[in-house]
Amino acid sequence: MPNIAAGPLIRHFHEFLRRAIFIERLWRSLKYEEVYLRDYRPVREAQASIGRYFQFYNYERLHQSLAYQTPAQLYLSAREPA
Repeated sequence: MPNIAAGPLIRHFHEFLRRAIFIERLWRSLKYEEVYLRDYRPVREAQASIGRYFQFYNYERLHQSLAYQTPAQLYLSAREPA
């Protein structure tokens, strides 16, 4: 007898993996493009610099996996009414 719940469970697992891969890529980019290149002294300096990096990452940096768009472009285009 087939397991009926296996289909949704597998879909959820694949969604989890997709998100985990995205998070791993984001952390890798943050480390290699920002954190490892700086010598932060006070915590406030690190917070401000990492905040600027996320602004750059979301609004200026083109992403190969997003067909060379920024995350903001993709998000905003998906929200536009058809």
